[in-house]
Amino acid sequence: MIVIIGGGLTGLLAGYELSKKGFKVVVLEKDTTIGGVLGSIKRKDYYIEKFYHHIFPQDKEVVDLLHKLKLKNSIIWKNTKTGFYSHNKIYNLSGALDLLTFNLLSPIEKIKLSLLMLKIKMIKENEIRKYDNIPLTEWIIRNVGENVYNSFFKPMLKSKYGENLEKISAAWFIERMKIRMHRGLKGEKLGYVLGGFKKIIQELCYSIEKRGGEILTNARVKKIYVKNNEVKSLKYNKKIIKVNCIISTVPPSELLKMLKFPHVYEKKLKSLEYQGCISIVLGLKDKLTDFYWTNIIENNEYLGAIIEHTNFISPSFYNNEHIIYLASYPDKNSKVWKKSEKEIFKVYFNELKKLFPKTKVNIKWWKVCMTKYAGLIYKKGIFSKMLDFKTPINGLFVGGMFNSYPERSINHSIVAGKKCSALVEEYLCSH
Repeated sequence: MIVIIGGGLTGLLAGYELSKKGFKVVVLEKDTTIGGVLGSIKRKDYYIEKFYHHIFPQDKEVVDLLHKLKLKNSIIWKNTKTGFYSHNKIYNLSGALDLLTFNLLSPIEKIKLSLLMLKIKMIKENEIRKYDNIPLTEWIIRNVGENVYNSFFKPMLKSKYGENLEKISAAWFIERMKIRMHRGLKGEKLGYVLGGFKKIIQELCYSIEKRGGEILTNARVKKIYVKNNEVKSLKYNKKIIKVNCIISTVPPSELLKMLKFPHVYEKKLKSLEYQGCISIVLGLKDKLTDFYWTNIIENNEYLGAIIEHTNFISPSFYNNEHIIYLASYPDKNSKVWKKSEKEIFKVYFNELKKLFPKTKVNIKWWKVCMTKYAGLIYKKGIFSKMLDFKTPINGLFVGGMFNSYPERSINHSIVAGKKCSALVEEYLCSH
């Protein structure tokens, strides 16, 4: 039996690949619903993701999977508008020429910013790792100067990384910029699965179960039992089951609670820190802006960005409700984690009203979605801390964003799932 810990995309993809080859698979998910950070909220007539998601044109693994799942006709590609909010105004920076009318920067500063983007575009994918040990803030300032950094980049970066900002690697920033450079005169081209990414999750689950696999929710793994450095069994809830292989897709800090590793490997697992995300999903009566993605480039303690999903996908797919995400990345020590959902909603909604004081925001429904494991904190030198898919324990494999740097997309989740399944097959065939 192969047990997969974690019912996110990586775990389900690994289960899908292995079950197709005749292996008995059990997926254990501690939450009440499947999908992980790709999970969805169920409304009366539709599903919508808890956390905002889209596909990039270069995400070939995603497109290939949609074809395999017979969902190729569900994907839609559109040019989207990007705005930058500052001083009660949203500046349009969607297309290649919009920087010309961006009045927050002087002509010389615009040239510096353009040259930085060109420099990033010229950096090859296999060269990004060279910037791993270079501080992000130092690198940006060196290229565009302190004023452009402070007025344009710092508010966004501060809202994402908070107290860790000075420790972040330039490689992370370069990769993030490169992935979003598929822009023409009409904006950034992005993709989405009509009906939601829930369709992918459902089809993967159906395929696993059709082939005799099991997917269990509310299944919290308590302990992994090892004998002679080889996995033998596993305890979840109050049940112990024998295993031939285990794939763990949960954050390293969670895996550390399940078994004891050699000191060097344990130290490596502990060095990988995660960043949290709070996503307040709003269903509005009317649209808020004309933009899909609005970055907040002024100091704001809570809001980092506003993602207006129904400026990307028509509200007709959502019972004519306008779907908006309020995105926030609070530090792990932030007091906001201790607040109730109602308190969190009130805080963020008040911040939204401050940004749009003249706009009447009619809310039909809201939902607070939270995770302390939205992504790694990409500090300098993190490349050397990336994990191999194999662990020091025979029969135990790990898959997730901790395997690959700087890429950390939905596309990589699929790659990680495939890699784990291939290694498990190889391992079982040799034993």
